[in-house]
Amino acid sequence: MLLARSPLRGAASALALVLVAAPAAWAQEAAVPITEKDLLAPGEWGPREGKHVELSNVKFKDFFRANVRLVKIPSDKLVLDGEQRRALADALAGWKTSTGVLDKKGRSNVKVVGIARNDSSAGRIIDVEDVVKLPDDVEQFRSRLEKIAGTDVDGRMRLAEEAVRRADFYGVDDLRDWAKQTYEGALDARRATLPKGDGKAAIELALKYRDLAGSAQKAIDLLGDVLADSATAEADHERALKLLENDLGAVLHRGKWVSREDFKTALGFVPRKDANGNVTWVRRERLEFEQVVAKQRELNRNDPNPRKSVRRGREAGRGRGRDVQAGGRADEGLRLPRVRRPVHGEGPLGRDRLGPVGHGRRDPDLLHGAEPDRERQLGRDRGKEEGRTPAQELGTGGSRAASTPARGAQRGAVEADSCDDRVSP
Repeated sequence: MLLARSPLRGAASALALVLVAAPAAWAQEAAVPITEKDLLAPGEWGPREGKHVELSNVKFKDFFRANVRLVKIPSDKLVLDGEQRRALADALAGWKTSTGVLDKKGRSNVKVVGIARNDSSAGRIIDVEDVVKLPDDVEQFRSRLEKIAGTDVDGRMRLAEEAVRRADFYGVDDLRDWAKQTYEGALDARRATLPKGDGKAAIELALKYRDLAGSAQKAIDLLGDVLADSATAEADHERALKLLENDLGAVLHRGKWVSREDFKTALGFVPRKDANGNVTWVRRERLEFEQVVAKQRELNRNDPNPRKSVRRGREAGRGRGRDVQAGGRADEGLRLPRVRRPVHGEGPLGRDRLGPVGHGRRDPDLLHGAEPDRERQLGRDRGKEEGRTPAQELGTGGSRAASTPARGAQRGAVEADSCDDRVSP
């Protein structure tokens, strides 16, 4: 019984295997690869109409109103039926796929699978069935570079050229930087095999350093070696010198050709850009000074009354002056308060700077600390010199002025105080 069933079971298993594998094989044969040019071409699909097509390595933009929108492709070219494929529509609306999260700035690479169909208004379109996220640009090109031998300079340069075209088409800066690095590595490998004394080949390689790799310094170094090589032909020597001075703007500094930027930096200059992106070179000290000035101006702009802070500082200085007279400590920038004295010799009343006061008297509001004691001591000293007694020294202002008319007239011509008038009372 078991022997009779074995052939049947084997046939059934084989038939099941064929049925399972048939859809996959059919899908693989039916998925026709197309490009953006095929989708955007005018006219109808022709023989590919109604077949499965695959648009690979394109950049996903967003999903909006049943349209899967791609970068650089019109929005009505990819149509997704949200009722039949609800899960895919919800995932794309949330910037997700079955293979990863999509970038919202349009930098994710995807593969779109669907059925080619002709539309009366949009022309060639695709009824989307699936969207799959692919690796990013730099990752894809890096994987391809690993499969190319390091000695295959031409193969590496072709790959870098393809990366530049894609970077220019989609505006991908990181891919453009990767292409420049790949160019530079390939050119370094070629420079290692450059024959000595071949000035023409060295000049051509230097131009590729400048144009493809964006490395002006390596171009300058190579051209400098051409000038230093005595085996270089005269024509190649003149061409290399012209390229250095005119095209690359190089400067011979301390026996070595360097770029103008490195030369300015060696002299102590720093670059500064204006609002339009123009670069000017200024001294480092000048730039630091301008930064300090700008910072102070910003502080003054935020202060509603900048003069108030200055006046507050002066008042604090006068307060410190009174503390010093009382035995305190003098701080930096200290100014003592002004002591006003009357001018003698103009009658029974003296004349003060801000108005008349009694002869021989002092306004108590204008004197601070120990200054009155000092004035009395000076008066007693002058009395001893002139032979006056203490009683005469304490007499009225009129008799005192009359006893010394000559000295009073002499002092009346000159103010006794030498204080700073700039200090406000």
